[in-house]
Formats: sequence, structure tokens, C-alpha cells
Amino acid sequence: MMLALADIRHDLLRFVLTAIGIGLLAMGAFGMTGIYRGIVADALMVIDRIGADLWVVQGDTRGPFAETSAVPLATERRVEGVDGVIRVRPFLSLTRSLRIDGQVRQVSLLGLDWPDDDGGWLPLAEGLPLGQRHDVAIADRSLGLAIGDVLVVGHQHLRVTGLTRDMVDINGDPVLALTIPDLIELRAARPSEAILLRRAAGSAGDHGDVQALAVDVRPGAAISVAAEIAGWGDVAVLTTRDQRDLLLNARLERLRMQILLFSLLLMTITAVVVSLILYTGTIEKLHTIAMLKLIGAADRLIVAMIATQALALGVTGLGVGLAAGRLLFPVFPRRVLLLDADIALIGAMVLATCLAGSAAGIVKAMRVRAQEVLA
Repeated sequence: MMLALADIRHDLLRFVLTAIGIGLLAMGAFGMTGIYRGIVADALMVIDRIGADLWVVQGDTRGPFAETSAVPLATERRVEGVDGVIRVRPFLSLTRSLRIDGQVRQVSLLGLDWPDDDGGWLPLAEGLPLGQRHDVAIADRSLGLAIGDVLVVGHQHLRVTGLTRDMVDINGDPVLALTIPDLIELRAARPSEAILLRRAAGSAGDHGDVQALAVDVRPGAAISVAAEIAGWGDVAVLTTRDQRDLLLNARLERLRMQILLFSLLLMTITAVVVSLILYTGTIEKLHTIAMLKLIGAADRLIVAMIATQALALGVTGLGVGLAAGRLLFPVFPRRVLLLDADIALIGAMVLATCLAGSAAGIVKAMRVRAQEVLA
């Protein structure tokens, strides 16, 4: 240990620069893994937060997250009459471009069935849930709004009553929650010319369809409730687990696989580069190792020196990479979610790579003869 520390102090700048290089590689591995975790967490956030037992969607579809779905709002009353149903909440979400503080922002509008659903399940950071039927909203902090601000959405003026933290949709767009009636009215709003054309063509207006119905049932009643509703024919029934699987394995499958493959590629490159750095560093010490052998140093002392330096580089590099990631990842446009398990796994991989690189150097060092110092 003391010999390794003495050698590090002898060439401290090289050690620091090498540790920074390893740290940047580790930060890249942390970042790609965190981006993958963040995309999955953002995609599942609305489903998990709503926490419904069943989802009633348009017949022969797999909506509302993986496919387009439209369910008449009147279906809510039919579902409420099914034995075993506790609560039914209409689900409606739209994506709109809104001008906020002079900038055009892509926003996901989420409808809440007030007063049964006031948004209390949202991750509120400050403020209050929705307190009235019209003209109020809950906004995500990333929109830059404050409590009491008035946001113009179409012909409506929505007063912000609450702020959420990291509430986004599958695309990473911040969520703006408002009441279902306000959202249906906003969806139906059209320029006067478009309204005249629809009337001339005899088209009906917005019938108030929603995308799905989120259903809570009594414990043990999910199967019977789903079977009865599915028998109607005009709607289909999915569980929350079905929705999660469809979202991850259908809509997001290619994106997830691409990020995973790129993460594996980055980790492989990291392992190769770190091993090469450590092996090259050991090769440059062959003259010093020969000198140690000449003065009678035992092989185990030399092995301990090389292995200790490799572990010191790995631990220092991991610390640098993690610290840099904690500093930089919050400014990324998408959430980077670092889990303790992922940090531990990547850390173990980096340390194992350091030991593997040092092992190759140790094999080379053991072949050095003491007489080579005189060459």
C-alpha cells in the first residue's frame, strides 16, 4: 500500500489526468443508463400515477397510450353500473403548442374529472389541486410558471393553482392538468371558417369523447368486471400491466433497444480503453519494477503495488464521473435517472475492468528480470 501511494505521489499529475479520463468514460456509461431509465420512468409516469385497475378503451384497439382510442363519455355511466366497480375516471390527453413567456412550448394537456379527481395524485411541489370546474390548471415547474399566473390556452384563460415536479408525458413534454370540460371545450375550439364549413357539410360537433376510462375495482373483482365489460363489444378492457407492456414493448421498443445497445457499446469501449490505460501504465514502470527486484522486493509486493494503483484509479475515476454526472445531468433536456443499483453495477464493472487491466500488466511485470535495470 505504502509503495503504491509513494509511486502515485511521484507522478501525481499523471494519476489525476488518468483518473479524470476514466471518470469521463464512467460518466458516459452513467449517462446512457440514466437516460434509458429516465425515458422508461417518464413513459410510465401517467399510468403508474393514475394507478387504475382496468382501462376501458375503444373496441379492437390497444389505446390510449399505444394506439388512438375514442370512448363516448356516456360509457362512464354504464361502467359505473357494473358490479365490483368502485370508481371510473375519464382519461383525455392532448398535445398542443403554447406560447409561454414569448416562447413556443410543446405541452401535454391532461384532463381531470373534477370534482371526483382534483389532481391530488399528481406530484405537487407547491400550491393546491384544482378547486373549481373551469379556468384553473396545474402546471409542471419546467414550464416556468408560478402560482397565480394566468395562461392563455386557445380562448381560455387558466389560472395556475399548483405546480408539479418532473411530471411529463411519454415524449418528455411537461404536463398541464386542467378539468375535462375545459379540455373538451379546448379540443372543440376551431376557427370560425372551419365551423361554417363543418355546418355546411352537415358534420356534427365534438360529442365529448374521451380516450379511455380508468376504472378502480374491489379487490378480487378485476377478472369478472373485465369479462362483463368486454362482452359489450363496443369497448375493450386492458389492465394496467397490459398498458405498461404495450407502452414499453410496442411503442417504445425500438427506442429502448437502441439506447440499450448503445449503452452496451459504450461500456465495452470503456472497458477496452481503461484496460489499455492501465496496461500501458504498467509497461512504463517496467524499469522501476526491475529496480525493485534488483534490491530484493518480493513479487507479492510488486503485485500489490500494481493492483492497488489500479483500484485507486478506478475508485477515483468513479468518484469523478459520478460527481460530474450529478452536476451536468440536471441540465439535460430529458430526465437522467440514476438508480443506486445501476451505479453499483457500473462501478463494479469499472473496478473489475481496472483489475483485469492490471492483471495483464502484472503478468508482464512478473516476466521482468532484475538484470534488465542494467540494460
